[in-house]
Amino acid sequence: MEGKFHAPGVGYDAVTGFTYDGHMLDYTTGELLPGGLHDFSAASKESVHLAMIALALSNNSYAQTFLLSSQPGPLDPRTLAQSAKNFSLVLLQRKLDAYEAFNR
Repeated sequence: MEGKFHAPGVGYDAVTGFTYDGHMLDYTTGELLPGGLHDFSAASKESVHLAMIALALSNNSYAQTFLLSSQPGPLDPRTLAQSAKNFSLVLLQRKLDAYEAFNR
């Protein structure tokens, strides 16, 4: 499951880009439990997410792979860096838009 953590509805909200506080798991199977999503965030989760995005934008291949790990299709090493940077900018824009909407 950890390999698919960075997925909408699992690790972050697809609309806002905000991280979730956590998700209850079945410790035997590793499956997500129905109704187990902690659909709120915390500064501690957001800061780690922002750090991973910053690392991806700085050409860290581990961070790039993490951010794209749950995207459909295989990861192409030839386009990994640019795809991760594009996706990172999308996530940052979603976060900024959500913060601005909240501040209105």
